[in-house]
Amino acid sequence: MSKLVLVVILLIIGLITFNHALSIEAEWTNYKQKYNKNYGLKEDAERFEYFKDSLRRIEEGNAKSIREGSSFRMGVNHLADISPEEWRIMSHGVRMP
Repeated sequence: MSKLVLVVILLIIGLITFNHALSIEAEWTNYKQKYNKNYGLKEDAERFEYFKDSLRRIEEGNAKSIREGSSFRMGVNHLADISPEEWRIMSHGVRMP
């Protein structure tokens, strides 16, 4: 009986993980359509990783705000798929030697 329960629990965890992955893929597709983003296969994979990192930071930041009783919330915008280097350049400017 305990083996059956363990198998069922593992299947549920697997389905939840799979469903979450599909949800993120759908968000990525919607994001690209909304902001008219078009990438080749290699760049799309790289940008998707940056996008997932942004989603994680947004979720963590919003969870922290909720815990602290703050009304501040972050969300996805047109910059959610940029690299950390691109962000540094955009937010701090290019520093000349």
